[in-house]
This record gives sequence, C-alpha cells and structure tokens, in this order.
Amino acid sequence: MQCPGCSHEMASQTLEAHYGRPVGLDWCAGCGAFWFDTNESIALTPGSVPRLFTLIHEQRGESRPPLPDTLACPRCRARLARTADIQRGTRFRYWRCPGEHGRFITFAEFLREKDFARSPPSSWPSSYDTSR
Repeated sequence: MQCPGCSHEMASQTLEAHYGRPVGLDWCAGCGAFWFDTNESIALTPGSVPRLFTLIHEQRGESRPPLPDTLACPRCRARLARTADIQRGTRFRYWRCPGEHGRFITFAEFLREKDFARSPPSSWPSSYDTSR
C-alpha cells in the first residue's frame, strides 16, 4: 500500500489484538505514520502499542518530510477528511476516509490518542504546530 502522506510503500506489521486475534496494520517509515483500517487502532492490546514505538524508533532517520495539504485514501483514492477527536481528555487529530476504509495518523498524534503524550496547554504560543 502506498502511504497517503509521503507516497513511500507502507510496511505491514501484525500485532496482537483483543480476544487473541491478530491485527495487520500498515505503517510508513518515511513519514512515521500509520494507516488503520476500520477499528484496528482500538483493537490493539496495550502490549502492542510499545511494539509500534519500537518500530518507529528502529526506522528513525533524518527529518521527516512535512505532510501535503491534501491526502487520499490508499483504498479508494477519496480525499481524506481532517478530523479531531478526544480520548481521556487529550485531543488528537487524524485523517479519515469518507468511505470508512480507515484512517491515517502520524506517530505524534497516535501517542496523544493512546495517552502517552498530552496536547500542549492553551497558554502556549499560537505558533506551536500540533498538526504533526
């Protein structure tokens, strides 16, 4: 699958999900982002999340390229919709397919979603960019 963010080929990784079933998710070493098919993110066991940390750490390289302004679903090519959500009081952002094929999320936003990182306080300067 081609990454919606940087057009690199995404790697597939099988991780443990709830009820003993595996989840095969796609991740990009080029821009450090994940593609989750419908409900894959919430199906991951708590032990699978650190495995994703390791994957990203092992593939870290130079600086990551900025994401383009518009992204397309790797399944149907529809324009992904920028979406904001909140989990356990922490805001995070991602792009979702309007055809419900899945969602694209950067590693930094995934950390916020899983409550490993917090959004910056509203008192921070407006120039602070939380989009990556």
